[in-house]
Formats: sequence, structure tokens, C-alpha cells
Amino acid sequence: MQSSQAGFPAGGAEGAAWATTIARWFMAIGGIVYVWTMQDHEKFGVRTKPTGGWKTWARLRVLGYGTGIAIGVETISFGILNVFAGWLGPDALGAYSITLNLLSIVFMIAIGVGSASAVRVGIAYGRHDFRDLALAGWSGLGVNTLAMMAAGIVFILYPDWLGGLYTTDENVLAVVVPPIRLCGIVMLADGGQAVMANVLRGRQDVWVPSGMQTVSFFIIMIPVAWFLAFSAGHGVLGLFEAIFTGAVVSLTLLSIRFVYLTRSDDTSGSDRR
Repeated sequence: MQSSQAGFPAGGAEGAAWATTIARWFMAIGGIVYVWTMQDHEKFGVRTKPTGGWKTWARLRVLGYGTGIAIGVETISFGILNVFAGWLGPDALGAYSITLNLLSIVFMIAIGVGSASAVRVGIAYGRHDFRDLALAGWSGLGVNTLAMMAAGIVFILYPDWLGGLYTTDENVLAVVVPPIRLCGIVMLADGGQAVMANVLRGRQDVWVPSGMQTVSFFIIMIPVAWFLAFSAGHGVLGLFEAIFTGAVVSLTLLSIRFVYLTRSDDTSGSDRR
């Protein structure tokens, strides 16, 4: 017999799924209402009827397609790792879920920095100021690295405390501490690759970065996760070692791509002058 909380019957996994669904719908509807009713909606043309047509929005759709595919592949890849964690047992699954949730919270900082960097890069690209474009991109990566280092110190020094925020189960806590500590380093690469992916999108480079992320997380991370978690016997820690591997590969490839494009842009800009 399941106990009740705050007058509601305990729903278990199904209840958690419903809670997540309700929260996401609330955020979606709340966001739409806010944007539609904000005071300066006229300044940003929120209620203005779109001009042009399907062909006019082609470039915008291309950006959306590439970004959507990259996010989809990454989501599927991490979903597969979640299945791997389940095969390792309930304690391992709990430890994986806790650690990934903590990593995801910090990852939101990287998403914010990456989005801001993409805007700055896009502005510089639009006015053909390619040196400022490079500065904006690398500055975004630098700021994010400092933020990840600050969060990483907490992960490395206080993994027991962080794990204790989620559970009091001694078995789960024993499993969760090593991957939380490892994520103090993982977030540097994972957050960095997220920033560089956004920076490249701001530069109007979509498909190549999406391909690089697909290779990093789907082609490389998943087999490495299987090997480390099962064949090498690293368990949950192996899953996060694989995430670190995929993130390092992604960050490296995306950074090389950005270097190549900024040098090409700077050369072409000099030729035009």
C-alpha cells in the first residue's frame, strides 16, 4: 500500500511522469502568455503578422532543422545510456539519474552562455566584423569555462552533500559519489562543447557541427559507454567516463571548426578590403 503525500496518493514513477508533464506544460503556456502580453510587445513585433512566405523563411528553417537533429541525436544517445544504467541495477540507475540531473542543472549555465555568445557572434557576422566574431566566440567559451570550474569545485569537494540532497539510501550514496566527483571535470568539456555548438550556429554554420555532435555522442560515446560500464566493469562511473570522452571529442572538433571558419572569414574579409 503506497503512502500519500499532501493528501494525494503516491504515484511512483507514473506520478513523477505526470508531474514532469504538468510542469513542462505550465512553463510552455506561461512563456507564451508572458511574451504575448509583455509591455514592449510592439517594439519587438510580437503581435505583428509575419511577412513573406514559406520560401522567405527557408534560412530560418535550415537553422532549426540542423539544431533539432543535433539535439535529437544527443537526447537519444543519453537515453541509451539511461537504459545501460538500468541494466546495471536499481542502485546504479538511481546514482546515474542523480548525477545526470546535477550535471544537467550546471549544463543550463552553458546553454545560457552559449545562446548569448551565438547572438554576439551573429551580430559580428552580420556586419562582417570577423575579428570581433572570433573574440565573441572565444570569450563565450572562456566565460563558460570559469563558470564550469566554479561549479566543478563544488562537485569535487562535496559529492556526498550533493548526493544527499536527493536520497538517504546508503547503497545509492555509495555508488553516486564517484560519478558526481568525476562530473566536476566532465562539465568543463560538456559545457564547452555546448557553447561552441551555439557559437557556430551564430556563425550560420549548422550541418557540420550537427554532424560532429552526432559522431561524438552517438558513434563514439555509446560504444565507449558499453565497454567501460560492462566489459571493463566500471559500472555507473564508466557511463560518465564515456560522456566525458564524447564531450571532449565534440569540443575538440567544434573548436577546430571554429578556428577554420574564423581564419577563412578573416582572409576573405581582408581580400574584400
